[in-house]
Amino acid sequence: RGVGAVEAVLEQHPAVARAAARLWRLNGTAELVAYVVLREETGDAQLLAHAAQRLTDAELPRHFIHLPVLPTTFNGKTDRARLPAPDDSKAALQAAVSAAGVVEQLVMQIWSGALGVPLGGVHDNFFALGGHSLKVIAAMGGINRAFGVALPLATLFQHPTPRAFAGALQRAI
Repeated sequence: RGVGAVEAVLEQHPAVARAAARLWRLNGTAELVAYVVLREETGDAQLLAHAAQRLTDAELPRHFIHLPVLPTTFNGKTDRARLPAPDDSKAALQAAVSAAGVVEQLVMQIWSGALGVPLGGVHDNFFALGGHSLKVIAAMGGINRAFGVALPLATLFQHPTPRAFAGALQRAI
């Protein structure tokens, strides 16, 4: 399957009005970038979780770019040549926080949002990065929504790194 399959899956998400995908060479490797026009606000973690249920890990976009409209050709088709290049600094940051699997990657994105700081890797401790009880509630709410589970708050206290937490999450799914 190609980029068309990725676009079709993303457009099945209720918050996505239109989607496009394109491969870019970032940090010396080919990376799939998804471009989305949203109907309603949603996070990249939710889009990635939706895609992960329908696509293989190799087909998943590694970056999301939100646009007000997709560029089109004169006949109304998406003009992939005019899709904006991903910000190299953002690509470098995402490469620095790369995770072994999509679950770890989603956990890192959700935790980063709850903490308000980027995570450096899968062994970062939630509490060492400023996590406290209110941020635990925010992080667990995001996890439960993204994965459709109802994990207790204690799960994060027992597994405070993305790698350990992702393992516990995968056992619960």
